[in-house]
Amino acid sequence: MLAGQQETPLRFLVVGAGAVGGFVGARLADAGYDVTMLVRPRSAARLRDEGLRIASQEQTRLLRPSVVTAGELTPGYDAIVLAVKSDDLEGAMADIEPAV
Repeated sequence: MLAGQQETPLRFLVVGAGAVGGFVGARLADAGYDVTMLVRPRSAARLRDEGLRIASQEQTRLLRPSVVTAGELTPGYDAIVLAVKSDDLEGAMADIEPAV
């Protein structure tokens, strides 16, 4: 990187905001990465209103990640993390097509 340039963080799309996707997304955000969660419309409304709660033995934190639904998805992510149940995989693969 040249002097004076700011490094742009990697952009991650995390598909699914359940226990695994929420945890992975939170850890990536904690590490300074740009994280967007791809979720269903009902989950998107809840996450936008209430945020994402990450509980550990030490604390419970509230995160406010960027949230999109399949219809709002655009390209431009550096990596996609699939964190959905196996019976949702086929639908998730179709949903991420605009981002691939």
